[in-house]
Amino acid sequence: MKKIIKIFSAILAVIMVLSSTSVAFAYTQTYSKYDDKTYTHNTRFDALPKVIGIDVSEHNKTIDFNKVKADGIDFVYVRVGYTGYTKSKLSLNFDPYYQTNIANALAAGLQVGVYWYSQAVNESEASQEANMLLNAIAGYNVTLPVVDDYEFAGVGDNGRLDSANLSKDQMTANSLAFLNTVAQRGYVPCLYANKSFLENRVNASQIAQIAKIWLAHYNTVTGYAGDYEYWQFTSSGKVDGISGRVDMNVWYQGAMPNISAQPPVPNASPKKVTGVKLKKRTNTTLTFTWNKQVSATYYNIYKYDFSADKYVYLGSTQGNVNSYYISGIPEGSYNKFKVSAVVLGIEGAKSAVYKEVNTPKKVKIKLAKSKKKKKITYKWKKVKCTGYQYQWSTSKKFKKNYLTKTTKNTSVTIKTSKSKKTYYVRVRAYVKHPNGTKYYGKWSTVKKVKVK
Repeated sequence: MKKIIKIFSAILAVIMVLSSTSVAFAYTQTYSKYDDKTYTHNTRFDALPKVIGIDVSEHNKTIDFNKVKADGIDFVYVRVGYTGYTKSKLSLNFDPYYQTNIANALAAGLQVGVYWYSQAVNESEASQEANMLLNAIAGYNVTLPVVDDYEFAGVGDNGRLDSANLSKDQMTANSLAFLNTVAQRGYVPCLYANKSFLENRVNASQIAQIAKIWLAHYNTVTGYAGDYEYWQFTSSGKVDGISGRVDMNVWYQGAMPNISAQPPVPNASPKKVTGVKLKKRTNTTLTFTWNKQVSATYYNIYKYDFSADKYVYLGSTQGNVNSYYISGIPEGSYNKFKVSAVVLGIEGAKSAVYKEVNTPKKVKIKLAKSKKKKKITYKWKKVKCTGYQYQWSTSKKFKKNYLTKTTKNTSVTIKTSKSKKTYYVRVRAYVKHPNGTKYYGKWSTVKKVKVK
């Protein structure tokens, strides 16, 4: 009888371990009550605790984290924000539930980590995403990693990242920019990506040297060969306190022990940007530069919105690059800009106002004809400008015998000194800078007129 009892006790112990919902040791298989499936773990994790957790966002609506904790969940990753997948501009947005989710999860006794859904197409955008997240979580007791959730939106040509056609090296550089920003602020960095993304879109082994890896692979077993510490095994979990489905994860505690929080890098306070000046200009583009700051992470560019009477964010440089190119500027427009330096998420004072005028477009002639004695009727199409400068001459190249006048109209009557003489006429538009300087567009096509 004692022998039977011992055997029964051993069997019962095995069943209890296999059905554990939070921690299991030394077994390559565990049963998940949250989706009624048994999962096989890589043998490299046999000796490690296997802790069960979830990740949540506004899609999970209001959550009762006390019930979540009571149902065997030990940790939660909260989405702090996301980058929109629109191609037209960089759109950084906070998750409307992030503050409530972090506060309530901590109050319930859960370990908390955070993540940002990234669509970064360059390193500057990735750094901005990371800094926006990091600034938002200041004051919260976030003890788990800060995560770069880097993935395609799945919308094809309509997607920001989907349509960018970035190389593997560029996508790796983007993720590293995010993760290094996290590390510099004293948090543990982590990359979340699915199996295919880790294998084909980024250099995961390179990233794993400085950050933990959170693998997403919805299967009962994963063949991913790279390093990882978290495995998101399903999006169909059912947990008390959450209505609907929720993502389920297993945390192999200590799987990547070489990645840990480092003291924050001493913050070199950014200085006010100086020396903003023109580098190159066309009638629709501007390139300007400024004095470089050695410690700057990147620079923000602001453009004055005359209708709103304030400076609005225009864009950022890709790293510590002290020049910026702007296209699509209306011809003949007057613009004002300011530049600020950012060091590890801290923005310095904006520069003095940099004012610039874009030259007007080339004027097109409508009419150049002599209808009366010693007179030329001259008309052209309107362009955006302050005024027009026109000339007439008996020299085709206007090297001699020419006169110049200005007007704000688009038609003039030129009085010539001679009749029955061939004259040449041309016109160009100009914009007047507030300092009094005139910026001229190109001369129009020269028109030949035989005066009556």
